[in-house]
Amino acid sequence: MRIRVITFAKINLYLDVIGKYSNGYHQIESVFQSIGLSDELILEDSRKGVFFISNEKSLPTDERNLVIKAANILATNFGVKKGVKIYLEKRIPIGRGLGGGSSNCAGTLAGLNVLWGLGLSKEELIKFATKLGADVPFFFTGGTCAVSGIGDFVRKLPFMCDYYIVLIDPGFSSSTREVYTHPSLVVRRIRKKRSFFSYNFRKMLVELYRKRWEKVLYNRLEIPAFVLYPKLRKIKDFVNSLGVKNVCMTGSGSTIFAIFGSKDEAELLAKKISDEYNEYGVYIVEPVSCGFKLLEDCN
Repeated sequence: MRIRVITFAKINLYLDVIGKYSNGYHQIESVFQSIGLSDELILEDSRKGVFFISNEKSLPTDERNLVIKAANILATNFGVKKGVKIYLEKRIPIGRGLGGGSSNCAGTLAGLNVLWGLGLSKEELIKFATKLGADVPFFFTGGTCAVSGIGDFVRKLPFMCDYYIVLIDPGFSSSTREVYTHPSLVVRRIRKKRSFFSYNFRKMLVELYRKRWEKVLYNRLEIPAFVLYPKLRKIKDFVNSLGVKNVCMTGSGSTIFAIFGSKDEAELLAKKISDEYNEYGVYIVEPVSCGFKLLEDCN
């Protein structure tokens, strides 16, 4: 049997850092949005063990790889004796704040649940997802979500669509650890219960559904990321200089994105960036309503 899974990237339309837990993790408030840039997983029955191969040769082939870690955690917890061959076709750039590794991890959990006949519910899979990575639970909901905690509290929002996103990949990754620990990051500390969102966040959500992007797009991590990686500020300043104001960084970087109401506007910016910086990767994508998609189950 083979299972095919399409795993989508995400962007952060809004990301604030509002506290820090005793274990060192930061508390965030964010709007996650799934987008139509994707990787593809093929999971196939094997007699024994976990075998991983990818077109992206830089990926580790041990437990540092979330795909392998996901397979092992399910096999160990449910006494699975048979193995799996996993092929990952990687298209989402690595270390760019697009959540590709987390998306791959969620897709692996969901795909193996079917391949191995485990019969786990979405809620049961999310418990394993939480153990594997802060962003992984989001991909079991996907679409447009309000996210808090370390990324593990996910609330589904009405799906935001009918706009275009230009992704600008500068060609290098950023270090999440370095961005979060940089002294220029000032945490906006607020007092609230874990299961509720702050007043500022709820006010921003009203503007989100009015598509008043200038009041929505925000990322507190831009300050340390721009200090660590000055090229990112240069990209944002260049896009702003073209009269485009709806520009932001996703996650801890390094992708910068811009939002447009029409595809023609998006294509015009993509061309200008490609002409000015031909070494950068440029993608035009649209929002999607899920974090991953199980496409087929075949022999």
